[in-house]
Amino acid sequence: MIEPCRKEDDTITTTTPTTQTVNDSKQQDEEEYFERRIEFEAPEVLKLFPKFSGDKEPPELKILQKWDSDESGVVWDASLLLAKYLERLAASKDDGSKKSLFSGAKAVELGSGTGFLGLWLAAMGARVLLTDLPSNLELMKRNLKLNSSSAQKDGLIINEDLVSIAAFDWLDGSQRQTERDFLGWAPIGDIDYFIVSDCLYYKEVSFVPIFI
Repeated sequence: MIEPCRKEDDTITTTTPTTQTVNDSKQQDEEEYFERRIEFEAPEVLKLFPKFSGDKEPPELKILQKWDSDESGVVWDASLLLAKYLERLAASKDDGSKKSLFSGAKAVELGSGTGFLGLWLAAMGARVLLTDLPSNLELMKRNLKLNSSSAQKDGLIINEDLVSIAAFDWLDGSQRQTERDFLGWAPIGDIDYFIVSDCLYYKEVSFVPIFI
């Protein structure tokens, strides 16, 4: 089931947090997460972000990673390499339209972890679905919010309407997808890209087909 991204808590409260509460929460986040920043570099892609033109620092994604985590809580080198490949691929469409190769495309990231690759594509205009095990959804939501208009005004801003997040377990046979539908998000035939990076590394886990 796809979960809404912009709504973190449906509970309504009228309690105003105290300064101590805010500070405690910030300290807890710092103890649990650390931030990594990844910059866009290709000149053709930088044209997509006019507010960063001139002498300004290049646009970048801010990605929270977990200090105490399994493989899903950090950005691995394979993801960085794939991100830079996708950036160069997007830069290959330099027709002066200020649109990238991925503008308007539909992309699904499998085993998203931090959500980095999917958010990278969303920054270049793709409509993306981030998927992973239920235990990993919270980190993806945090990273979407960190790079959204609700969190910053001066940095790179991802349109939250372009990003959906869903739980998806490859080994759960009940979640096998048909050509008509992929997690209620889009027909498989309408999806332009499936992105997977560094997900199959345990010998004891054999790959189970997720499509029938």
